[in-house]
Amino acid sequence: MKPRGIRPIFGGLDIALEAASLLAVIVSIVLPIAFASELPDRIPIHFDETGHADRWGKSGELYYFTGIVLVIYIMLTLLNRTPHLFNYPLKITEENAQEQYTIAVRLLRWIKLITTVGFCAIVYRLIHNAMDGSDYLPPFWMFIFIGLLFVAIIIYFATVQKTKE
Repeated sequence: MKPRGIRPIFGGLDIALEAASLLAVIVSIVLPIAFASELPDRIPIHFDETGHADRWGKSGELYYFTGIVLVIYIMLTLLNRTPHLFNYPLKITEENAQEQYTIAVRLLRWIKLITTVGFCAIVYRLIHNAMDGSDYLPPFWMFIFIGLLFVAIIIYFATVQKTKE
């Protein structure tokens, strides 16, 4: 059984990650509200693998993205409160629990930041495209988003591996 009641260390980097994630959520909510009156009735909502719009929707559908980012933010924030329930690539003991919990919750904070900023960028780009009349979203955005998630996970495992030694 993993030790309970041991708290991860919460430092300056953690504060910055949390603040940046929250800011991205707020911007994702404020942008559609701020530009609601300027958006056309139909806007590009979904893009194919080449970056061209393959689905158009009402401008109100932008709020789906803000809802998704808000739910992701809340879920990851709540999940971060229970590091003793996570699965770890090594045995958690009283001696290593705080360090491993800190590394794990920091990974989730990075994932939260990457996800919220990614959705914020999508909301911004959808608004920009709608106002420009463009139906193109460069496909490299998705590769950057997925790549950053993989980088965070690789760094997590490398950090855990260093603590084993």
